[in-house]
Amino acid sequence: MKDLKNIARVFNDYSKIWSGREVNKALVTFFEITMNCNLRCEYCYIGQDPVAYPQGFQPKGLSIDEIKLVISKISKSSHALSLYGGEPFLRKDLLEILQFAKSLDFGSLEVVTNGTLLVKNIKSVELLDVINISYDPTRQRQYSEQMNKMLEDALWIRKKLKKSIMFFITLCEEDQFSDLTDLLNFMQNHKFCAFFQPVRTKSMIHDLKWFNEIMKSIKDEYPKIFYFNQIKNYVPLDYNRCLPQLSLSVTYEGNLVYPCQMFRTRIAGSLLESDVAELWKKGKEKYGTFPNKECENCGYLCMWDIGNNFRYPWKVNFFNY
Repeated sequence: MKDLKNIARVFNDYSKIWSGREVNKALVTFFEITMNCNLRCEYCYIGQDPVAYPQGFQPKGLSIDEIKLVISKISKSSHALSLYGGEPFLRKDLLEILQFAKSLDFGSLEVVTNGTLLVKNIKSVELLDVINISYDPTRQRQYSEQMNKMLEDALWIRKKLKKSIMFFITLCEEDQFSDLTDLLNFMQNHKFCAFFQPVRTKSMIHDLKWFNEIMKSIKDEYPKIFYFNQIKNYVPLDYNRCLPQLSLSVTYEGNLVYPCQMFRTRIAGSLLESDVAELWKKGKEKYGTFPNKECENCGYLCMWDIGNNFRYPWKVNFFNY
């Protein structure tokens, strides 16, 4: 009965998405549970953006009780929860966090990880519905041994635990299609799926020509690795397809970002003190309704794709497998 109610709620929100209206619940809320990481990737936003991430990498964060309070409030306003950082598996209390989240009303429990600590945390992995692994040419060059081991681990977990695993691949302007062929062959041969995005900078994205060119090569040679049939050409001014409330963002301090990750320094308020609906209302009063002209140089293509695919489902192919 609980599953049927969840399905009904999701489809109720889908009907609103198709008409561009605000949803009752976000499809997913991303919650930074740590700003600590075991890697130092050259392009990483935590180490490169002193405005949005003035604290940089650090082990301190919310207590387990504060984490539970924030997650309990997210559960009332989101169909799915995705934990990220930093590297979520560095939290020694991650298993307890996941056990608590599993007891709540989430349709899906996910994590965004670099994948290097999965096998060491099998009990936590077993509680997850989806594992999103961040992986890209820059990281492969910088940490080749760890990344090769990670791919082996991901394949073992997929086969042994039957977990859904998707790769989130960040491309830099200096990357070439040839830099990706080994990874793309691996994903195609083992039927993994992927989502691609350009590296983000403080000024975000203005010229996506280089990204569109490499994406065309990937789509021509490896069309089946896409979970979403990503938009053929990204144009920075074409922001109206986005619906920010589909994906909420909560910082490692427990603050709700308004309206989305692009505007990380715009804080609606703390979930330690208020609930999501109240903070969303405050954010709208303070910053206005989105999308608007401020979204023109957005580099968060995941937001565009989510909005486009769910608002215009008849134009895309959701599942390739």
